[in-house]
Amino acid sequence: ADVIALQEEIEAMTWPLKDAGFPFVAVANSVSEVPPPSTDPHHKGLLLDVTIDKGPVMIVRQVLIKGNDWTKEHVIRRDIDVVAGHVFRQSDLDRSRRRLQGLGFFDSVELTPEKTNDPQSVDILVTVHEQPTWLFNVAPAYVANEGMIGIGIVGFRNFVGTGLAFSAIGQVSSLRQLFDVSLSEPRVLDTDVSLSLEIHRRRYGYPGFLVSSEGGGLHSGLPIWKQLGASLGLTLDKVDVDFPTSDVASAVSAFRTPSDAARNVV
Repeated sequence: ADVIALQEEIEAMTWPLKDAGFPFVAVANSVSEVPPPSTDPHHKGLLLDVTIDKGPVMIVRQVLIKGNDWTKEHVIRRDIDVVAGHVFRQSDLDRSRRRLQGLGFFDSVELTPEKTNDPQSVDILVTVHEQPTWLFNVAPAYVANEGMIGIGIVGFRNFVGTGLAFSAIGQVSSLRQLFDVSLSEPRVLDTDVSLSLEIHRRRYGYPGFLVSSEGGGLHSGLPIWKQLGASLGLTLDKVDVDFPTSDVASAVSAFRTPSDAARNVV
């Protein structure tokens, strides 16, 4: 426990130096026996000598990325705060690591300073390990007043490696036909503006009538200041109500009660 505490203390001492442009801070420890502060003959004293060599200030030469077999490089770079030509800052690496990890595309992210042939410049190596970002599921379900329902879902958090989020959901039964498709771009043209598109087609059967709707929506998120943002959206929907023949209406009524219809309309 004392060794771990010592390592934490050394890290706390060296982090401000790393954030000031010294990525290769070297720490040397030496321990020597000294007279104990107490007069107890069974006690021993130890002197811990810590020597810190901060080295030269480093300028970032370039940012290298590896491990992105699927994800496009620009999708990663837009969330990296390290800038070539600027002084090395450990806080830039820490913040970039958190942002990349938060994308949900990778199960591990490492940003490591690498020495170059120039004694005053450093490369930053970004190493990512990708994880599955897709979902596919087709399954039946049974509802007492409706019978069997077929449900299918296809989703991608990182569609074809572009950072786009895509999903398609369908539900089909004797009384419903629901199809929803959405596409979302969290960083339009690598900016902080987001844009999402949603289209749908839905059809419900109720006792005595059928309700159909077709439409979609376009929504955008705009950053204002720090964590504050605004969203704008437009949704259009065309709704049709059909009154089928008595035979069809009777078939629908066999599954729906008036209370079911009222609950679904709400």
